[in-house]
Amino acid sequence: MESETASTNHLALGLHRVLPAILPAFLISVGYVDPGKWAANVEGGARFGLDLLVFVLIFNFAAILCQYLSAQIGVVTKRDLAEICSDEYDRCVCILLGIQLEFSMIALDISMIVGMAHALNLLLGADLFSCIFLTAIDAVFYPLFANLLENCKAKLICVCIACFIICAFVFGLLLSQAEIPQTINGVPTVFSGESAFMLISLLGASILPQNFYLHSALIQVSLSLSLSLSLSLSLSLSLELRISAMVSEGILLGMGNPLLDIIAVVDDEFLRKYDIKLNNAILAEDKHLPMYEEMASNYSVDYIAGGATQNSIRVAQWMLQVPGATSFIGCIGKEKFGEEMKKNAKLAGVNVHYYEDENAPTGTCAVCVVGGERSLIANLSAANCYKSDHLKQPENWALVEKAKYFYIAGFFLTVSPESIQLVAEHAAANNKLFMMNLSAPFICEFFKDAQEKVLPYMDYVFGNETEARTFSKVHGWETDDIEEIALKISQWPKASGTYKRITVITQGPDPVVVAEDGKVKKFPVIKLPKEKLVDTNGAGDAFVGGFLSQLVKEKPIEDCVKAGCYAANVIIQRPGCSYPEKPNFE
Repeated sequence: MESETASTNHLALGLHRVLPAILPAFLISVGYVDPGKWAANVEGGARFGLDLLVFVLIFNFAAILCQYLSAQIGVVTKRDLAEICSDEYDRCVCILLGIQLEFSMIALDISMIVGMAHALNLLLGADLFSCIFLTAIDAVFYPLFANLLENCKAKLICVCIACFIICAFVFGLLLSQAEIPQTINGVPTVFSGESAFMLISLLGASILPQNFYLHSALIQVSLSLSLSLSLSLSLSLSLELRISAMVSEGILLGMGNPLLDIIAVVDDEFLRKYDIKLNNAILAEDKHLPMYEEMASNYSVDYIAGGATQNSIRVAQWMLQVPGATSFIGCIGKEKFGEEMKKNAKLAGVNVHYYEDENAPTGTCAVCVVGGERSLIANLSAANCYKSDHLKQPENWALVEKAKYFYIAGFFLTVSPESIQLVAEHAAANNKLFMMNLSAPFICEFFKDAQEKVLPYMDYVFGNETEARTFSKVHGWETDDIEEIALKISQWPKASGTYKRITVITQGPDPVVVAEDGKVKKFPVIKLPKEKLVDTNGAGDAFVGGFLSQLVKEKPIEDCVKAGCYAANVIIQRPGCSYPEKPNFE
């Protein structure tokens, strides 16, 4: 069974690679299915027999070589020949090339019209002028008719016409039973003005400059049609090819504080003892350090690899189901918890490049759950030791070069703002998408300057309603209206004009607010009965992960929000930021 599947996949993949070359070739062949060209060859044969055959072969091989080179130019440069000429030559040369091309097309059209007219004259016996008139009308109205059709249908008609003419030509050749002499000179024994003129005519009929321009463009625009045809051969392979075509290895890179989540359902007394507010996120102080041991001793505890950014990247990887599509950079301790973190990340399919600190233990995050609501108390430890020198190492910076999308939670501003700035500037300089999260009220309050420095580089800003209102208060906006705050954040000045900033604010069970291009949209979330709510820990991280999984596929904002809501809905029905083996998102 496995060998049969592998054989089927190999066949489909082979066709997937061949079809993009075959279809443009068929379309280009329409340009060579030219009655005028055939008329020139027929006249040459009638006057000189087979004496010019060698030259005809040379001209045709030259045309094949030129067509191959024009197709290769389109594949390698991702531009057509006209664009390349426009970039490489000055205006005068481009004008001369344009004039030459127009004359070539006019000559081709005239030869086609005259050739078709002669054919109609021979078949119908009508006078030559009427045949030319009918052919000219066809030459004018067919492009208009083809323009009314969809692009794929117009191409299909051209291919069918070419195939029909070729079949008719071969059939007629077989019926004629032409005799081939035993000996063929192939080269005229004596050149004359008449034979030289005929050679020029045959050369012009064989090498068509306009087809070179056309082939270099068609080789690119026909890829989508070829892909759809090849994918239809195997339904199971179609999803894999479609995803792999859009999601490349390492397309999404996250950078943040990897923490081992210590999750426990506690009581209100525990929260009061350690001065913890429900549904909040803070950094651990000295007074919080004993709580980790107390949680492990007095409560049922789950350990899950976490940290805000790493959670989002793990969820995005789970939603994508493409191994190695995501990468993550952060700092862990060189001990058993660090090894457990690496093991979990590898199982999740994330390509992690951790900086391993030999002195500090792996960071932990106490997740205190009461009534489904959670509070996070992060003891960064090794996560707080990350240095930008690690990012600058060639093997790690290669992840930055490869990625097209970057996501960093605001918590990382407390650790390595220099690293964030390096990635942000790289994204702006290379037209890549850079995204961050407000993450927590204390980030907006106590790390305002660092946040404002990187905000101009942010193409997407995520956050929840509490963080958004804190951001508004810190910046003196004097408004608690989430839509207005989201709009103001989206209109904050940008370092690069490539993308307009989009602000995405979640509000728990209330609609998601998206501010984009001066407008605000709201999207409903998936309602969940209270009895199914297990733990809201990681819900915001999961929303971002689901959102990013569709963003890297270049899906519209509606689909991104829908995926984010789906991922968050799955996560809050499970302990910690955990998920089933495969998503069920459509």
